[in-house]
Amino acid sequence: MEAYTPNSEAAQKYQEKRLQVYVYRHFRTKIQRNEPTVVRIQDLNTKFTKQSETLIRKKIKHCAEFQRIGDFAGQWALKV
Repeated sequence: MEAYTPNSEAAQKYQEKRLQVYVYRHFRTKIQRNEPTVVRIQDLNTKFTKQSETLIRKKIKHCAEFQRIGDFAGQWALKV
């Protein structure tokens, strides 16, 4: 495995991909358990402390949609 220098572009891309993999695995686990496929930003923020909340929101837009109304308001749900 390659060792990246801190705050380099390669290190940032690695962290972003790690975040996306984590979110997809989280959703897959929820699907297997027949639970609602939602995730809260606060949960991701505690897992990825080095990344800002804005960056986390930007990166999970590819796989999730923000729920504004309904039972899961304020959470991100898997895109269908």
